[in-house]
Amino acid sequence: MRSIRLEYLNQMSEQNTKILNSAIEELQTNYRHYFHLHEKPELIPITYLERAHSFIWKYRIDGHATRKGIYIKNHKNHCSGENCKTEYEILKNLHAAFDQYPLHSVIKPVACFPEHSIIITEDAEGEELSAQIKQRAKHFSLDQTKFMELATYCFSTGEWLKLFQSVTQLTRRIALRECGLMESILKAFKRWNKLGVNSPMQFQIIRYFEQQIAKLGSEMIEMSGQHGDFVPHNVIVNHERIIVFDFPQYRNGPIYYDVARFYSSLLPYAKNPLYNSKKINHLLNLFIEGYRKERDFSSEIFDLFVICGMVNSLTREDALSGNTFFHKCYRRRVISFYIQWFSEHCI
Repeated sequence: MRSIRLEYLNQMSEQNTKILNSAIEELQTNYRHYFHLHEKPELIPITYLERAHSFIWKYRIDGHATRKGIYIKNHKNHCSGENCKTEYEILKNLHAAFDQYPLHSVIKPVACFPEHSIIITEDAEGEELSAQIKQRAKHFSLDQTKFMELATYCFSTGEWLKLFQSVTQLTRRIALRECGLMESILKAFKRWNKLGVNSPMQFQIIRYFEQQIAKLGSEMIEMSGQHGDFVPHNVIVNHERIIVFDFPQYRNGPIYYDVARFYSSLLPYAKNPLYNSKKINHLLNLFIEGYRKERDFSSEIFDLFVICGMVNSLTREDALSGNTFFHKCYRRRVISFYIQWFSEHCI
């Protein structure tokens, strides 16, 4: 086994290194079980990533006539072994369920080491949908062919979500008033206050939700599996299929949650003057078109989930808490964008 490259060592604790090396040793010792190879492969480090809740290492598996990439994800919360095991089982079941859909899939799981809070998956060919959006939805991205390809990816991502919900569908339903939307909004408002976003808009949003829940609260909503963080950076696209990864937040819940999570994560791109708002809206419309195709869908209920998603989206704007001149300018623009959006949609 090659040692981890020097630049990785500077970013990793001794404990992280021990955990990673233990996983690699297991993969090499029992390689036949994990990779169906006839000889011991070499594991070559490619890159190191760090996300909010996990450390991720990408490796290449070099064996006889075999070359593939894997990701080794170590959850930062080392008490999450059972969650890690659950995610592995979910991926395994979903990967099998998607076998019948050649254009859509989930990342293929390889192994799980719950004692180390580690899950290992295969790499997937393609690029994150978020990277495609950043390249092709800006004002100066003039290649219409590439943008139409991106639009097709967004439509197909909507189809992926529809298929995902069909294979995880539950028989029971839940009333809108029991979905916890108001509780989620009130919790997010505490974060708004900490960020200094004290606005009369909070009262307008609460009043709007009270009115809508009084009107629609008894509507029964279908339940299915939820990805939990269904956003463009968890979607890999290529010319052959849509592949979704990162399922640690999987749970059961209302079908509108994931579709609104994706929608409300893409919508704020329009706050950045580099992005073309017409292009962003076109991508959003195609995503919804792919999702709604041949299924029941309430636009009124969906709008409530999107508003809730946007309320929470504001709490994720990391740059709001900075004190530099850039942060202050960014803060004014971001808050203005959200307040204007809520003004138009909470009437």
